[in-house]
Amino acid sequence: MRAGYAGALAAWTGFTLPSAVALVSFAYGAAALSGPVGGGLLHGLTLVAVAVVAQAVAGMARTLCPDLPRVSIAAAAAVVTVFSTSSFAQIGIIIGAGSSGFCSGVTLHRCRYRRFT
Repeated sequence: MRAGYAGALAAWTGFTLPSAVALVSFAYGAAALSGPVGGGLLHGLTLVAVAVVAQAVAGMARTLCPDLPRVSIAAAAAVVTVFSTSSFAQIGIIIGAGSSGFCSGVTLHRCRYRRFT
């Protein structure tokens, strides 16, 4: 850590704590929201949450899947995730994706100059 425990505490206080307070406030306030206004408000918040998560996934995809082998592993993991019904499937996906990357020899050093864009 660059700033030590004090920096970690400051980062948690500035980023995580406000998010946690907002989530708890929305959870307690959701019960009070009813009727068309409350339903519309909750639907709007859902749409915003989906957009934020989609943007984060797209940003991580550019960084974490820069070449075809990693894109293939990520796509296969996404397909299995969508069609799986068991909670244990997530563990299997992690083990399978890690094994696939290891067995195919995909490393950051080897694939650094072969960008997939």
